[in-house]
Amino acid sequence: MWLDLEEHSDVVIYLDVSEVTAPGGTVTFFFETAPSKDDPRDPTTNAPLFFQTLASVALSAATSSTVVLRALMSTATVPLARYLRWRAAGPTGMPNPTWDATFRALVSANGARHVRK
Repeated sequence: MWLDLEEHSDVVIYLDVSEVTAPGGTVTFFFETAPSKDDPRDPTTNAPLFFQTLASVALSAATSSTVVLRALMSTATVPLARYLRWRAAGPTGMPNPTWDATFRALVSANGARHVRK
């Protein structure tokens, strides 16, 4: 699912995590941005070609909290493109790791990119 933020330049994400189960590791939440909904992958690494990580956070099994992630146009290393999506990844380095997370992400976007006359 993609959030269309074409008219915005700043975004604040409130990640409310109530439960994480990640034996032997963490669950990483990625918030990614791209100019298109297309998701072509690099044939060698399977990494997304268009989507760039805007913000991310890794949480362990003991975590239950709200994390605030900010991507402001004036300070972001990756600027906000038109579309925003989330992705979660479990522990790596283990064959077929079993993990889960209960969370919700609230997005607050502001600031028009263009001045309309």
